[in-house]
Amino acid sequence: MKKILALITLVMTLFLANGQNLPMEANQFVGTFFPDYNIQGVAEYAASSPIAFTVELDNNVHIDFDANGAWLGVYAPEAGVPKALFSSDMIRIFSERGYKDLGSFASMEKANGVITVINQDGSGYVFDLNGRYLRDTDH
Repeated sequence: MKKILALITLVMTLFLANGQNLPMEANQFVGTFFPDYNIQGVAEYAASSPIAFTVELDNNVHIDFDANGAWLGVYAPEAGVPKALFSSDMIRIFSERGYKDLGSFASMEKANGVITVINQDGSGYVFDLNGRYLRDTDH
């Protein structure tokens, strides 16, 4: 039974208060792109996961970070992904596609060498890590 509890403890997340144990880069990201919101909790994951931390803000935004504090995903279905996270190429593509309100984008994820942006309407766009458009995605 003790082994099972120990395993569960390793796999489960641990909520920390106010981001105290977040890497400096993660704290700076939150402060820069979400200055008007407070950290509600931080989940810290086992070392075997590519996601080391998930930060929950008081506006229901969740942000995933790696162990060094680099962002991996922003999930903001209600608040929208901040416009400041979009490159000029991304903004141009969205404008060409008729998106006037960039706040309608629900998530932005960085994985496998690309950035995927998903709109609340379900449409998705894939960009390289420099923000250059690659293709639409069936999300």
